[in-house]
Amino acid sequence: MSSNDSFVQKQVQYSHPMFPPGYTPQGSLNKYLPTFEPQSNTYTANPNTNKYSSNQNFQQSRNCYTPVDTTYGALHLPMHLWPSPSPVSNPRLSTATRIPSFTNYHVTNPPVSLPELDNLGSAFANMQLNQPIPYTLPKQHQLITPRQSISSRKEPGPNLTLEEVLGNNMVKELAVDQHGSRFLQQEIADASSLSLMPKLVDTCLLDFFNLSTDQFGNYVIQKLITTISESLLTRLVEEVKSEGIIVFLTNNLIGCRVIQKILEVGTMEIRVSVVEEFTGHEYNCITNQNGNHVIQKCFAVCSESIVRDLVRACGMYTLELSCHRYGCRVIQKCIEECRAEVRKPIMDVILLNITALTKDPFGNYIIQHILLYGSIDDCTAVIMDVADNVQSLAGEKFSSNVVEKCLNGPQKAVNRLIQALLGPISKPEVYNNIVSRYIGGLPVTYHQNVPIVRLSYNQFGNYVVQKVLKIIPRAMKDATILTIKRSMKTSKRRLGKHMVMMVNDGIGSIQSSVSRPIVSEAPTIINHQG
Repeated sequence: MSSNDSFVQKQVQYSHPMFPPGYTPQGSLNKYLPTFEPQSNTYTANPNTNKYSSNQNFQQSRNCYTPVDTTYGALHLPMHLWPSPSPVSNPRLSTATRIPSFTNYHVTNPPVSLPELDNLGSAFANMQLNQPIPYTLPKQHQLITPRQSISSRKEPGPNLTLEEVLGNNMVKELAVDQHGSRFLQQEIADASSLSLMPKLVDTCLLDFFNLSTDQFGNYVIQKLITTISESLLTRLVEEVKSEGIIVFLTNNLIGCRVIQKILEVGTMEIRVSVVEEFTGHEYNCITNQNGNHVIQKCFAVCSESIVRDLVRACGMYTLELSCHRYGCRVIQKCIEECRAEVRKPIMDVILLNITALTKDPFGNYIIQHILLYGSIDDCTAVIMDVADNVQSLAGEKFSSNVVEKCLNGPQKAVNRLIQALLGPISKPEVYNNIVSRYIGGLPVTYHQNVPIVRLSYNQFGNYVVQKVLKIIPRAMKDATILTIKRSMKTSKRRLGKHMVMMVNDGIGSIQSSVSRPIVSEAPTIINHQG
């Protein structure tokens, strides 16, 4: 077998048409691509001569195409073949790149008449491409109302009752559907369906876990919990407890809503039954992204006798939970809901670590919560500890918020905090002297490097300074503003725009209190280190 015959067999095994000379070979499945230069793509068909414009020999071009008949019947489509090498072939092709001939190989289409082609073209021309494809519900779902009839009030109600749903065992199928879930909730809330609640509870208990963790099914379970009687709810909770899935549902993104609903509407016995399931799992539930909401609900709706185990767990891990993203919420809820005697073990640990918690991204919320809901003694202890470290706490991101909240505490403790912030300016003889001598145009003794002056230039501490200036007496405020104004001339840092506005308003208020312009002489400056 010659090399040309082998090439012929490899080419024939592909059932696709080959490209004629002058056409690009892109998209072709032929792995033996031609190596010659393609010609210009200017084919001009002529039914009589069937010639095409090319620089190649006329006889070669004629061999590439079969004659075209004038009718569409038995139309011979030319198989695009490469010209056979011959003495009169293109001289630009070398002997190594010449391609053999397939002159007798062509494909014939089935006969198609002209009227059939016209009808086919009209059918495609009249087709509406933008028309939506009609959708028909399966026969077994045709009893259910379409989407509009369930979600829209204008349409008539569904022609399917809750009794038929239970009879056909379609509860789960509808509950996990968006519109079917709404339909079931409406049927459950209907007073005429109360007699069917026992059967519905039995049906839901068969697949309670999957329904409670479904994005639509959980709403059906919640509606069922709020509608059924106390005896049915007790039975439901006992069945769920026997399956041991309460803790798992508590830590589930969707299932935690069902447990919260049981705690919200259940009786005291039901709540005790649910909280008992958390024994040994308190820490995991408290630090869980979803479970912490269930534990907070326990503190909100249950009595202290029910949540004593939860309080004990919080007392064991107080410091760790206070610095936890989710645990800090439970500690706050415990401080808010429990009496002082119950939360005392927790408060003892917190009050020993005030400074550390004040600087913590989550622990600072615990300290703020104590200032809101704690006793006077607890608030005083917090403010006194903050006052001892106010220079470092007021200039940090999280602790500066605590310092601001401390200014709303008991007056005695707040005065101690203000003294720590203002330093010598807080003394009456000092701030009265500064204001009176400034107004009289006499030399003024300014006290630089006191905490409130340094905090004025801090990105977090300036908010503490603004809060202090709003609550201190007028003479003390004027002396503080004059001190900050003087520091602007020597400091390399710049005040924020809010501080600049407050200082300028304060200076304007001082100058407006006298009838003549104030011209202060050279001041005396006292630097306070520390």
